[in-house]
Amino acid sequence: MNGTTGPLVSVCMITYNHGPYIRQAIEGVLMQRCTFPFELVIGEDCSRDDTVNICMEYASSHPGVRLLPHDSNLGMLPNFFRTMEACTGKYIAFCEGDDYWSDMDKLQKQYDFLESNPSYGMVCTDYSRYFQNSGVLRRQCFNTARYPDEVSFADYLTDMSTIGTATVMAGKEHISRYLAETDQATRTRFYVGDSPLWLFIAATSRIAVLPYETAVYRILDSSACHISSDEEHYRFVQNGLDTAEYFLTRYGGNNERLRRELEQKRLKSRLFYAFNTMDPVLAKSTHQELRKYNTGIRRRLWSRMMVAGSQGRTVNRLFMFFLKQLRQGFGLRSSRG
Repeated sequence: MNGTTGPLVSVCMITYNHGPYIRQAIEGVLMQRCTFPFELVIGEDCSRDDTVNICMEYASSHPGVRLLPHDSNLGMLPNFFRTMEACTGKYIAFCEGDDYWSDMDKLQKQYDFLESNPSYGMVCTDYSRYFQNSGVLRRQCFNTARYPDEVSFADYLTDMSTIGTATVMAGKEHISRYLAETDQATRTRFYVGDSPLWLFIAATSRIAVLPYETAVYRILDSSACHISSDEEHYRFVQNGLDTAEYFLTRYGGNNERLRRELEQKRLKSRLFYAFNTMDPVLAKSTHQELRKYNTGIRRRLWSRMMVAGSQGRTVNRLFMFFLKQLRQGFGLRSSRG
C-alpha cells in the first residue's frame, strides 16, 4: 500500500464470522504489488467470533487498512453497501472475508486494463473453488470457452453464476450511478448485492474477461448462496430470476428471446424443487409448461428424470446419486447470486 496520495483503488471486503479465514483474505490484499496507492476497507458486521479482533490488529498495523466496525449486526446487504460507499478509489475491487486472492499482480493488471480501455466499466477473471470440508481445490471454474473476452448483458442475465465476485474490479463512477439509479427499496428486494451491480454495469457499460486466475472462492456448508434447505434455495433462485427480469425490463428493451430464456429457467428451477421435495403434482404441471418450449433432447430427458424422481423415493435417490456424480465429474456450477 504505497504512496502518500489518496488511493486509486479501493478493496471492498465485507466480513461476518470469518475468524478462521479472514487473515488469508486480508493477506491476499496486502501482498499486492502495485505502482499506485490502494486501500483495504473492511466492513465488519458485529461478528460473534474473533473476526473483529483480527481486523483491528491489521488496521492498527497497516495505514492502508480501514476498519468499519458496527455495534450491531446490519445484515449482508446493508453492510455491503455501506462498505462500498466508504471506498474512495477510482476503482473498487471486491473480496469477501472467506475468499482470498491468489495473484500478487491482480490489482495492477486490472487497473492497467481499465485505464487503457475506458469503454469497459468492469473486469473479471478465472478463479478456483476450494471446498472447505473436503480440502479439494477445483481450478478453472470460470467458463472461458463461452466467455473468452467479455461477458455481455445477455450472457450474464441468463448465466448469473459465471462471475466470481473476488475476481472483479469496477469503476467507482459506474457503482455510484447504480446506487443513484436503483433506489434503496429496490436494492433491498434483491437477495444479494453483487449480481444486480454486475447486471447494471453489463447493461450500461461493458465487462471484460482477462485470461488468468486471480482468486479462490471458498465453499462452506452454509452461506448466503449455498443453502441446504430446499425451500430457501428455491426462493433464492427465484429471487435471482426476479432480479434478472427487473434489469431486463429497465435496461434490456424487454427482449422477448431473453424473457423466454428466463421463463424456462424459472420453470426448470421449479421442476428441480418439485424433484427435491418429491412433489409429483407440481412436477407434472411444471413439466407440461416446459413442453411448450422447443428444448433439446438432453433437457427433455432431464425433465422426464425430474418427474419420475418426484414420484418414488427409490427412483429419487437413484437420480440424485446420478446428478451428484455429474456435478463432481464435470464441475457443474452452483449460483452465487
